[in-house]
Amino acid sequence: MKTSVAIGTIWVCLCCLFAREGDGDGCDGNGGCAGDPWAEIPDGYTVTLGMFREEHADGCKEGDECDCERRTFSWRPCEGCGSSLGGERQAYTLWQEP
Repeated sequence: MKTSVAIGTIWVCLCCLFAREGDGDGCDGNGGCAGDPWAEIPDGYTVTLGMFREEHADGCKEGDECDCERRTFSWRPCEGCGSSLGGERQAYTLWQEP
């Protein structure tokens, strides 16, 4: 049985976060998604919220509250939808399906 392979961490805007984890369809028109949330993720790949423990900053321990998985402000484009609007980014793990 083949398993998914973790590619690494991607950083997405709040629109993509809320589209996947929230109770709505993402943006309310003011959130900044350049297009469809998660449209930048190609077929054959999936995402999961968060990052691997090994990717956390030094000093973060299992069970501790840390802010490693959230960037409060970034100008880097969202890796989920491609939006270049600055704002908060949330970590997701990108997986390649077998």
